[in-house]
Amino acid sequence: MATAAAAGATAWLTAHATAPAVRGWSAPNRRDVGDGPLHATATALGDGPVVVALHGITASGRSFGAAFDDLPFVALDVLGFGGSMDADTEGYTRQHHLDALTTTLRGIGVLGRPLVLVGHSMGAVLALHAASRLPGVMGVVAMSAPLYDDEEEGLDRIARTDRLAGLLTTGDLAERVCTWMCNHRTAAGILWPLLAPEWPWPIAADGVLHTWPAYRGSLQSLVLDSGWRDAMDRLAESGVPVLLINGADDPVQVPARAMGLATHPTVALVEVDGAGHELPLSHGAECARAIEARLDRWARTDRT
Repeated sequence: MATAAAAGATAWLTAHATAPAVRGWSAPNRRDVGDGPLHATATALGDGPVVVALHGITASGRSFGAAFDDLPFVALDVLGFGGSMDADTEGYTRQHHLDALTTTLRGIGVLGRPLVLVGHSMGAVLALHAASRLPGVMGVVAMSAPLYDDEEEGLDRIARTDRLAGLLTTGDLAERVCTWMCNHRTAAGILWPLLAPEWPWPIAADGVLHTWPAYRGSLQSLVLDSGWRDAMDRLAESGVPVLLINGADDPVQVPARAMGLATHPTVALVEVDGAGHELPLSHGAECARAIEARLDRWARTDRT
């Protein structure tokens, strides 16, 4: 038994140490800001444009690690997740998310300033919708955006990541697991990182900080039935540029869809070789450089 335990520990440590997300991420150094409904951290923002970042489902603002700290950067914990978890909240429609985001940005004092909205996965879709509604948005950087035409397509793509992801997306098993985590959150914060050696420990631990209503409502309104085409149409009409950044090896993507969108004059596509779905963690420095380049370009009003 001791030999088996040692072998298991060695296998976990090896998988953890060699995982792209673990190797590419380090903890951010940002301060807490604001007192709105969403937990927010920020770097020094100065008087110029501000980058606002929105993470993916079952994650937190810490997904955007130290690689992003040289930007004028606000990282938010999306409604119902991480530091924005609220066990008493039941509503997680798209409008609930947008209202919480708007109130938080107003409280921080950046609403109406020139903004670049950055989102990863579910947060990328939220960024598209927010950019089509908020004042002062210069552009959107959407990383690993799940742009699905219907729920069936979305569930199929999510299941391609791995069998566990497919099982825990919807249904009774997903609800039972989520309910158990809610009732045993301290234990879950230790167990879940052990089951997911491919993630940095703090990011995996943050993954249990949500409730079933937050998970299911957000998945439905921002991934499976997200209305992303409406948001893209509004952005195109108003001339707001969008940069799509996708991992070349991301199984969640519908590759032809992103390439088709990039034929529009206000949409550009960058594919990162060797990257999967976890772009901000595994390729944070590369993503930060792409954001900085667009920030400079859009600040000069060169929006093509």
